[in-house]
Amino acid sequence: MTSKKYLQERIRAHPNRRTVEMLLREILSKYDHIIHTMVQIIEIEQKSKSPPSFPSPKEEPPVKWVDAHVVLNLLHISKRTLLDLRLNGEIPYCTFHGVILFKERDIYKFMDDHYGFHIHDIENQNET
Repeated sequence: MTSKKYLQERIRAHPNRRTVEMLLREILSKYDHIIHTMVQIIEIEQKSKSPPSFPSPKEEPPVKWVDAHVVLNLLHISKRTLLDLRLNGEIPYCTFHGVILFKERDIYKFMDDHYGFHIHDIENQNET
C-alpha cells in the first residue's frame, strides 16, 4: 500500500483535524527515521570502501608528425599528387599554424595499402 493511500484511509477513519495532524507528524517522523538510517548506511559503506582504482591508461607510442617534404620523398610523388591524395581523403592530415602535417604511421599505412599492390602488379608484368 502506498503512503498516499494509507494516509487517505487513515483520514477517512478519523476525520478529526487533530488526528490528521498527528497522523501527518507520525508519517513524517517515520520518513525522517528512514532517511536518517539510509544516510548512516551510506556513510558506513563509504568509510569501508577503499577509493576506486582506475585502470591505468594504455600507453600508446608517441605520434610522430612529418611535413609534406618528407611525405613527398617517402612516396616519390609530386606536390600535386599529394594534394590530390589529401583532398580525396586517402591520406589524413592536419594543419598547424599554416603547416600541413601528416602522421608518420598514416603514411606507412598508405604505403602498405597502395605500394604493395603496385609492386605485385609490376611483378606480374615482368613474369609475362
